[in-house]
Amino acid sequence: ESLDKGWLSLLHPDDRERVERLWKWGVGVGEEMHFEFRLRHADGDYRWFIGRGVPYRDERRAATTRKHHGANGAALNGGKGRIVKWFGTFTDIHNLKMAEEALRESEEHARRQNAELENIYQATPVGLSLLDRDFKYMRLNETMAKIEGASVDQALGRTAREVTPKMADRLEPVFKRVIKTGRPIMNLEIRAETPREPGVERDWLASYYPVKAADGSVQGVGCVVLDITERKRAEEAVRESEERLRQAAQAAGFGLYSVSLRTD
Repeated sequence: ESLDKGWLSLLHPDDRERVERLWKWGVGVGEEMHFEFRLRHADGDYRWFIGRGVPYRDERRAATTRKHHGANGAALNGGKGRIVKWFGTFTDIHNLKMAEEALRESEEHARRQNAELENIYQATPVGLSLLDRDFKYMRLNETMAKIEGASVDQALGRTAREVTPKMADRLEPVFKRVIKTGRPIMNLEIRAETPREPGVERDWLASYYPVKAADGSVQGVGCVVLDITERKRAEEAVRESEERLRQAAQAAGFGLYSVSLRTD
C-alpha cells in the first residue's frame, strides 16, 4: 500500500509530493482515486499520464463480519470488505495535455492581441465606430465619441439620430445605401457643427463600410472619420493668398504664371 520508490523516482520532481499525498489519502480512506502526473519516458522526456487506483476487497469476509456483528454492529471498512490489493492503470494523455496547453496559449495570445488592438482602437486620432442595421452604436472609440459630442457610454446602444440629431438627415441615407448595396462609400467630405463646439464648423473625411456576416449578409456599417479641419483651413488660406496676389498683380499691371518643372 505504499508507492514503489523506483516508480516514484520516474515521476516529474514537481509531481512526486502531490502524487504520493493523493495515494496515501486514497489508501487511507479506501476509495478509488484519479490523479494526473508526468512520467519519465525511456527517451528521457516526460509524458503526461492519468493514473487510476481501484481497491479490491474481500467481500466474503465483509459478509461474515456483518453476520457476526448484526445489522447494527460495527463492520470492517463500513461493510465494504477488507482491501486485499490495489489495481492501478496508467493512461497516456500527453497529446491531450499538449493540445490543451496549445489552446490555452492560443487563447492567451488572442487576449493579448485583443488588448493591444483595443488600446490602438481607443488611442487612434481617427474616429471609428460600428453601427447595426438600426443605426445603433454597437462600438465606438474615444475619438468618434468626441466628434459626436458624447461619451462612449452615452453613445453605446443609442441611434445616430439620438446622439447627433442635426447630422442624422445627412448620414442615414448614406448608411441605408451601404446596407442596401453592400458596397462602401469612400472619402465623403462633411462640414458641420459639433455639439462640443456650437457655431463652429469643422471638416471631416469619412468612409463607410458594410460589415458582413459569414453568409455575406450586411449586419451593419463601419465608420471611419478623420478630422481634416486644419488641412481645409490651410487650403483655403492658400487660395485666399493666391487670390490676393493675383488681384495685386493685376492692379500693378503685370501677370503671374504658374510653372510646373518636370524632372523625369
